[in-house]
Amino acid sequence: MVRPSLNLLREVAARNRPSQKPQFWENVGLAARRRFELEIGCRMRPDWLDTPRVVGLSSVGFPDDQEPLQIEVTPREMINRAIFLYGTFEISETRLVQAFLQPGMTFLDVGAHIGYYTLIAARLVGEAGRVHSFEPGKEMRTHLEANVARNGLHNVEIHPQALAEQTGEVGFYPSKLASNQGISSIIASGDGRAAPVTVPSLSLDDFAASLGGRRIDFLKMDIEGAELQVIRGGQHLLGGTDAPPMIFEAHELAPVADALRPLGYRIRQLHYTLESGLELPDAEAHIESLFAAYEAPNYFAAKDEAVFDQVLTRANSGRSPLFRMLGRL
Repeated sequence: MVRPSLNLLREVAARNRPSQKPQFWENVGLAARRRFELEIGCRMRPDWLDTPRVVGLSSVGFPDDQEPLQIEVTPREMINRAIFLYGTFEISETRLVQAFLQPGMTFLDVGAHIGYYTLIAARLVGEAGRVHSFEPGKEMRTHLEANVARNGLHNVEIHPQALAEQTGEVGFYPSKLASNQGISSIIASGDGRAAPVTVPSLSLDDFAASLGGRRIDFLKMDIEGAELQVIRGGQHLLGGTDAPPMIFEAHELAPVADALRPLGYRIRQLHYTLESGLELPDAEAHIESLFAAYEAPNYFAAKDEAVFDQVLTRANSGRSPLFRMLGRL
């Protein structure tokens, strides 16, 4: 009986060592408390994972004098559970957003879900900036609206439309998986999506035209395979010299890359380690991703090569020597 227990402990320790789980070690106090709360809660109450609760996001990457952003999560769902456990979701993408956004910028959160990136962006761009959050799923949009209101953010506009190739209407396939609400999409694919509902749609070019000349500084897409639709509907904006850099998730890079590169975009992968911080290897380079088992690859696209260097400098300057040392373990 002792040997299996020791083997299990060794396996858990190996999975959670600093070189393998930076999202735990960058805010180890928060993560340890949340892990303890989850383990005890699940043992004490059968419905603990299904009970919504408001928690603070990690303060890493924000000025020390700011109160943590508050977000309601239901830990049964995988994105919600990651946010609960670490106060952070997709640490590579989070650190890039924190490094890129500056006060006064305009950020588009396409596929906003419950508002994780919306909240972060709204704090970073400040009152002079603007965040436009697109979430066509009615249930998720309700959570998004509540989380924005919970933090008293007045620089966020929530849109019920799906960004798509054309303005009008599209079919939207909600997730039917309680454990993964992040797979909803306007693309019919996979067994985890329910029958479609009709939602309003908006092309990126039509939306940009509605801003009255205000620049779009940064675009984030997490829309489960619908990236090509947004790109096709944004040829004028994305083909221009003032086109915004973007981050996007893609299970298959080639179709998205083939659409972006003729418009002048260069593409890098996103990766993060405790030792090195944010890394932006070439899009097609083979890397041993720490997050491959539970996250689809994320990419950063920009037209100016200097943007990559600027973001890396901002993200990694002043990193703690302790993190660099721990990251080798």
